[in-house]
Amino acid sequence: MKDFDIITALKLSFYYRIDLKDSNGKKPNDRLKLSGKEQNMKKLRLFNLFLLITILFVSCDNSNSPAEQSIFGEYEFDKLIYLSSASSSTFEARDELSLGIKYIIEDDKFTIIYPEDSTFLSEGSKYLNWSNLIYIKEEVTDALIEDYVNANFLKEVLFSKYSEGYRYTIKDENNLNIGYLIFLLGDDLFICEGNEEHIMYLYKIKKIQ
Repeated sequence: MKDFDIITALKLSFYYRIDLKDSNGKKPNDRLKLSGKEQNMKKLRLFNLFLLITILFVSCDNSNSPAEQSIFGEYEFDKLIYLSSASSSTFEARDELSLGIKYIIEDDKFTIIYPEDSTFLSEGSKYLNWSNLIYIKEEVTDALIEDYVNANFLKEVLFSKYSEGYRYTIKDENNLNIGYLIFLLGDDLFICEGNEEHIMYLYKIKKIQ
């Protein structure tokens, strides 16, 4: 919680105590002499104060809590981590071709921007973008990894290096996969071309400062 919120709560607490004394004309030692109506008013004011302080704590905690927000931002390709044996490309060629690719991850959008000299897309089409998306977050567990082809190899080259992580499956407004997933493993972010069972390419990406 921010300092000014704590100070505000303390001031309010002091106000309520003074207000009770002034309105009733009684000292704290005279509390037992308050009428039933006065006691109910006192309880109501204390309850309102407690509720206000609780709201302040919750609002401050939630300001940084949504884990989904930690993946949003603008990124660029860092390095190729995995290439499926089904790919017609070599590891070195794919890694080199992916240099300069940017990824923009927003709360309901996903955009891929290719360099001007990229050969991934036809001439004049240098980006792909999707909107009205939802990100389905799942914890990376052994059971989730086992669903993948080459699960043992993926564990060895990637998942075994992290103690915790999450997978974000990206679906469109028709609840269909767009062909890309996001893995947040520790503090590292990865873009996956594939689905919940097969990974064609897996790239590590880095945030653009």
